[in-house]
Amino acid sequence: MEEKQREAPVPAGGPDDVAVTRAPAEDAPAMADGRATGVDGSGHASTGAGAAGGTGTRVARPVAKGRGGTAGIFAGVAVIAPILIKELTLGREPYLLLPLTMIVLAVALAGFRVAQGGRDGKFGRIGLVIACLGALVLAGMFAIMAYLDIVQNTRLQSGTWLLQFGFFALLGGILLFGSASLVAGVISRGPVLLMMASLVLGVVLDQIGAFPGLRFRWGPEVVLGQGMHYGLKIFGLSLIWLGYSILRDTRAKSADAEARSA
Repeated sequence: MEEKQREAPVPAGGPDDVAVTRAPAEDAPAMADGRATGVDGSGHASTGAGAAGGTGTRVARPVAKGRGGTAGIFAGVAVIAPILIKELTLGREPYLLLPLTMIVLAVALAGFRVAQGGRDGKFGRIGLVIACLGALVLAGMFAIMAYLDIVQNTRLQSGTWLLQFGFFALLGGILLFGSASLVAGVISRGPVLLMMASLVLGVVLDQIGAFPGLRFRWGPEVVLGQGMHYGLKIFGLSLIWLGYSILRDTRAKSADAEARSA
């Protein structure tokens, strides 16, 4: 009787069936781990796909950061080009280029924040929103001015307060965004400081009359003085510098990540 009671738990199919029923329990941890690394539900090895997915996540962030650097370089060129064209054409405003300049600048500022991974915090986000709002307002006003200049051969007679709002929103937003970026310390501080100081310098130089001739003023015809021209040139160079710095750091980190994964 005792021997029959001991044999009772054994399934009818014999000991082999016991081994079969235990196999899924033993394989479960491996399958669970496999799902985290790319093994499919059937248990077949697909670790290559899992690894590719992980690599894709690591590569996507450097790619996004690199695009921010490229946008910064384009924005710097877009800021400097209209000033050089105006000087070469003896004072004629390149209104057609100015809307594009403002749009590219807004994209570059957003790219700079992406390059920081949001580490500039809420002040960086608020500064970016204010700066982009100012840039888009200026883009719209410059488009209107281009239409008036080319089609109707007239100048803007009203609505200059929108130009003032756009300019000071852009200036204030860049100062707030730049300050948050300096605190975060993710991107190079040198070009960020130059980006902030150049705009303030341009306004101050014009207001104190540091250069003879044209001065920065608002009215029926908006005029950028010589001080603002110098300030904007330095601002454009700072954007190029910052964009190049981001690209260089991104490539270095990507190369380091590839070396570690090899």
